[in-house]
Amino acid sequence: MISQVRNYFANRIKAEMPKAKEHTDAYNVDNIGLLKSKEAFFITYSNDANITTDGDLITDSVTVDVTLMIKGYRDVKTEFDNAMDKAHNIKRRASKISNYENGIIYVVGGSISATNPDTNDNIIIVEMSFNVTMNFAVI
Repeated sequence: MISQVRNYFANRIKAEMPKAKEHTDAYNVDNIGLLKSKEAFFITYSNDANITTDGDLITDSVTVDVTLMIKGYRDVKTEFDNAMDKAHNIKRRASKISNYENGIIYVVGGSISATNPDTNDNIIIVEMSFNVTMNFAVI
């Protein structure tokens, strides 16, 4: 099932940020609260294309977008660096072939960029993108 891509990325994030809480809204990241967790993440994905169909095997291209939200505290520059290091490590964990599961056959990390919301300069938002190739059996 394609929805297993969410669990795959959540597990990679939790391996790097064990205290992070997943924001479970399907679309909206604007209503997240960081007061208790200090770190949160949000995962969205889309099935971009069917790459090939060969007999009973379908190979699909899936785009996964991950948003990390981290409180910056007083030393925002240090927390920025820490947040970028965490994001890079998540990319490395997601790309590790021995971690692939549930039909995932390839993960390529795309961009990693950090911003902050206009309303709170104490929060660091890191956005990451991934291209995932998955195999599925026909039904």
